[in-house]
Amino acid sequence: MTIDINGDPVIGVELNGNPISNVTVGGQNVWEEAFFDVQNMSVPNQADVGDSFTVSANIVNTGDSSDTQSINFNRGGSTSVSLDSNQSTTVSFNENINNTGRFTLTISSDDDASSRSINIINPDLFDITKLQFDTSYNLRDDGPSSIAWNNNGTRLYEAGLFDDRVFQHDLSTPFEIRTATFRNGVPLNDSSPTGIAWNDDGSQFYEVGNSSDKIFQSPLFASFDVTATQPATASIDTQDFFPTDIEWNDDGSRLYEVGSNSGGDIYQYTVSTDYDITTANFQTSINTQDSSPMGITWNNDGSRLYEIGRDSDKIYQYTVSTDFDISSASFQSSINSQDSNPQGIEWNNDGSRLYEVGGSGEKIYQYTL
Repeated sequence: MTIDINGDPVIGVELNGNPISNVTVGGQNVWEEAFFDVQNMSVPNQADVGDSFTVSANIVNTGDSSDTQSINFNRGGSTSVSLDSNQSTTVSFNENINNTGRFTLTISSDDDASSRSINIINPDLFDITKLQFDTSYNLRDDGPSSIAWNNNGTRLYEAGLFDDRVFQHDLSTPFEIRTATFRNGVPLNDSSPTGIAWNDDGSQFYEVGNSSDKIFQSPLFASFDVTATQPATASIDTQDFFPTDIEWNDDGSRLYEVGSNSGGDIYQYTVSTDYDITTANFQTSINTQDSSPMGITWNNDGSRLYEIGRDSDKIYQYTVSTDFDISSASFQSSINSQDSNPQGIEWNNDGSRLYEVGGSGEKIYQYTL
């Protein structure tokens, strides 16, 4: 129902000189002032840093009077929109963001607002084809087999086949191996340790070995300090008779084992209690690119998987369509390793550096973008 005078719609209604927003008859609204509703906001899920993209929304006047309002974009820009009752229009803003991260974008009218988020990425990050060898660092064990980082890159951990120990190195500059200094080492459970890993807060340490063919879990008195490691409180049998590495997903709900007994496989477990190996159940496996895979790692969102193998001395990159699910992995590309006996790989926390463990050189090799 529309209120009009001499056939013209009413722009506003006043009572005793004060504007009112609606008129009711018998308890039902028969007239409402203009209301610019922001609907169907469209934002890409992801964009590369610096690339242009478009943000749009429908502006619908759901009120009974005409109005003109400024439609604003929270990262800069506005446009004036005039709408009669029940009219709509689409507004668009072009944007580019020069920093990586997740950003919230908002389009607003005087009456309403809508927000969506976008993930801005550097396409070169976590891409092995963009890496260049940078430097190397001598490791403690004559047969290094695996490395791991703490959560901020100030500590590096090395497992070795000769000494059967885990060694801790401190770094004065996070993730820069040039600043690494050996601190100490402690014995491991398996006499041939091939892989090590941490949970998210450094309160649990994990080890896999091909002497026992088991994965061990050990609690710590102090986070990320191997000297505070307590005896293993749990262990489970591996799927492979020659396990070479273990890795977690980002939240501890999936565990991965690498094995080379039958030509190379990656095994995926689901874990019902995060980071508790006693609740792990084998789910699926895939064949590796290399017949002697020695290690795997993930990018930070599970959309890429990486494998290192000593049969071809290569690092392999997979794309993963379902995050952290190896059954959706597809081989994409490979690069040559620095060492003729590569044993393991790890990324830093933002994908700008990759680290390779070398058994021949007894070194860790650092790659940078």
